[in-house]
Order: sequence, then C-alpha cells, then structure tokens
Amino acid sequence: MRFPKKKWLLLLAVLAAGCAPTDAALTPLYHRAGIPSTFAYAGGRDFKVAVIGNPFPSVAQETFGKTVTDSMQGRHWGPPVNFTTTPGDNARPNYRIVMFFDPPVNSSGNQLCGDAARLVPERHPDRITLHAGFCVADELQSEVKARMGTVSAPENSAFRSMVGAVVQTLVPPVDPHRERRFGFPLCRFPHCS
Repeated sequence: MRFPKKKWLLLLAVLAAGCAPTDAALTPLYHRAGIPSTFAYAGGRDFKVAVIGNPFPSVAQETFGKTVTDSMQGRHWGPPVNFTTTPGDNARPNYRIVMFFDPPVNSSGNQLCGDAARLVPERHPDRITLHAGFCVADELQSEVKARMGTVSAPENSAFRSMVGAVVQTLVPPVDPHRERRFGFPLCRFPHCS
C-alpha cells in the first residue's frame, strides 16, 4: 500500500506531535533529503537559533529568546545540542534554526534562510503563530508553521509545548525522502515498493 506524499507528511507530523502534547496546529514541509543526518553533523555543540518577532510585547526580546531556546532544549531528534541565540565558537557556521513569530499570512519558507532584516512580524492579537525553518547557509532544509490560541506569557506550558513540538517536527527522526518501513513505505520516489 502506498501513501501519497501529503498523507505520510501528515502522519509523520501527528506522530511527532504525539510525543509532545500540544493544542497547536502544525504544518511541516521537508525540502531536502538527509535532514536528520544534516542536523546530526551540527550536533554535540552550540546550535544557533534566530528568534524573530515576539508575541508578548511586555517581555524583552532577549528574555523571550531565552525562553524560546530553553523550550527547545532536549525536544529534538538526534544528537544533543545547545540551542542558543548567542552560540560560541564551537557552533557549526551556517547551521541555524529560525523561529519567526507573528509572520505575515503570506510568509514563505524561502524567506526564512535569507536576510533576517526582511522578516517583519505582523501581530495577530487572537493567536500566536510561528514559522520555523532549519537552514544550512541560505538553503531551507525543512519548515514548520504552527498556530495556537493566545496565552498570557511565554512561560505558559502550552506555549513551551508548541515550541518543543515545532522543533521535533522540524528535524524528523527518519528522512522523509528515503524509504523506511514501519508497516508502510515512507517514500515518494518510484523505486519504492
């Protein structure tokens, strides 16, 4: 039995989100083959995170960035990393995760890995939105769009769960572009049986 691409991506997102309960709606897109191994290459060290936007205007951007990276720690597949907005010299250059809060409705994943100054947040008073991307230089490896209702502070457990679920989904445990068998093929290429 073959699953169309959209169905297995949805299944993978549900499985990943199932490991991190959240009320957020997540939509993943995987653009490159080898995402888990690409992420693993940058593992075992600091991993740069760019936090853009802030749905909590009363919270300083530096404090908000720290809360976001704290919420990401240990919530990913693969080798341990230290997610940080201020990586040390041991971080792999050009590897980063972009967490773009309050993106415009027409936000494109192709913008995430480019010039951060071009990412201009657009407040949504009735919800919190996040468009996250895993970038290597200017190439987007994967992206996840997430949305949840408003909460009063970034320390809220639902907000922290959403951030964790986004990271788990952004770097899947298996390569979505390779054949893996768990009772069905996870492959989009014709050679899969």
